Amino acid sequence: MKQEIKELLDHYKRGDFRALARLITLCENGIFEDVDEIVEEKGGQIVGITGSPGAGKSSIIDHLALRYVERGEKVAVLAIDPSSPFTHGAFLGDRVRMRRLSTKGVFIRSMASRDGIGGLASAVGNVLRLLSGFGFSRIFLETVGVGQAEVDIMNVADTVILTLSPGIGDEIQLLKAGVMEIADIYVINKSDLEGAGNIRIMVETILSHEKSESDWRRRVVETSCVENRGFEELETAVNDHWKYLKESGELVKRQTKRRRYALISRFLQKIRLIVENADVERLTFDGLKRLLCDDIISVHNDKGG
Repeated sequence: MKQEIKELLDHYKRGDFRALARLITLCENGIFEDVDEIVEEKGGQIVGITGSPGAGKSSIIDHLALRYVERGEKVAVLAIDPSSPFTHGAFLGDRVRMRRLSTKGVFIRSMASRDGIGGLASAVGNVLRLLSGFGFSRIFLETVGVGQAEVDIMNVADTVILTLSPGIGDEIQLLKAGVMEIADIYVINKSDLEGAGNIRIMVETILSHEKSESDWRRRVVETSCVENRGFEELETAVNDHWKYLKESGELVKRQTKRRRYALISRFLQKIRLIVENADVERLTFDGLKRLLCDDIISVHNDKGG
């Protein structure tokens, strides 16, 4: 397997999309874990899009990403889909909803959430690093449809977009803490429907009463995929936030947070695998610690340490 990974990395560095796809699969399966030690990020913007199921996250990506493609940028989409608790499989329907992008040369990858929480998959940190190292200038990350508690997107994305829309209960979500607090840009999607204006008023009222330590003034943008409206303004907001991150030094902080999150996710995944493969009836907490230490020593020795 080590030889296969080495060969895949050689092809990956030459821009082979099939090698990229295979390496992502190995990351998902926990076989290729040392991504952060091998692959160097190239500085593309990671745009995270989250929100309630049915708010139109995939449709927004389809419209927004196309604008960057038409400007000659290299674009990737990573979409997290909910998975079965029994088979860990998922429908992976985002490719169907983004068929227009796939015909434009956009790299689209769906990932099952598997044992991930917070709206993401446990391997997402490593996969994002692979995409960045491949040279994509814009990487769009779509979370599983989330509620207020799933806020892990703030740990991996440079720019976080929260998608809201009328008619699916988002008016109630606005009154609760959690996911409302992590966004850099708020998108009121399906703004052609009744009630969109009320959501915008509520968002702007909440923002006017918040005290933020950041100099970034969070934007509220209305979009309509049916009328193809609002995406020029949304693109401007995304570009302005990217410029702010680089000029303020906030980008370095977010990249550090992303690497820390990837390491923590990798460590927790390792513990989960050890527990799943152990005789739980006989396993104590001290026994778990010994198993974990033995595993770390084994990996260290395998690397010639």
